Amino acid sequence: GRDGLLQIKKTAIINFTPKKGLSTDKVNIAVEIVKNHFMIGSDLGTIDILANDEIGPFPITTDLKKAGIRDISKDANGNYWAASYRGLLKISNGDEKLFTEKDGFPATDLRRIIIDDNGIIWLGSRSGGIWLFDGKKVTKQYNLENGLESLFIMAMEQGDNGDIYVGTHSGGMSIIYKDGNVETYHITEDDLGIIIFNIEIESPQIAWLATSKGIYKFDNGRFQS
Repeated sequence: GRDGLLQIKKTAIINFTPKKGLSTDKVNIAVEIVKNHFMIGSDLGTIDILANDEIGPFPITTDLKKAGIRDISKDANGNYWAASYRGLLKISNGDEKLFTEKDGFPATDLRRIIIDDNGIIWLGSRSGGIWLFDGKKVTKQYNLENGLESLFIMAMEQGDNGDIYVGTHSGGMSIIYKDGNVETYHITEDDLGIIIFNIEIESPQIAWLATSKGIYKFDNGRFQS
């Protein structure tokens, strides 16, 4: 949020800041695109690359100033996708396109990207729930009408079996199964105000959650604090 990017190694902790080549102190996300090759998205709408302990800008021409880049991914065709609070930016061989509500998106405040084995892009947003995007159009949506209990998506991870685990703000954790069915699990009787920041899937039955109420283990439908 204020102190740049920390890289923790067995031998040292390195603090990357603007003095060391980082574009801004306000880092949102660091994604390992390929082994030891990280892309860093900032709250100011910039992207940096960290490789071989050197950091520098990943140039984009689309104006994403203060758009808050929340996630970055790369598909099998070599295209980069950046989720921002101004829409989804596609970067392909130097060409850029920003997808927004004009392209059928329910919202533009995007937080998470998952690209599944079929090349379909799953997008999680702050106000529009989740939708599937084939690169040209929205093919399916998940919202309050078909399984989700909150449209504010904070975390989204895919298990080895294809199930999508979804962490929300005030709506518990939902699992979107590979067959499309959705099941929601609640940490308390009323999850109002409980934020699930991150999910780490250990197996099809077990996951670990970082929440605003501490760490939880999800084991066969039950939460353990």
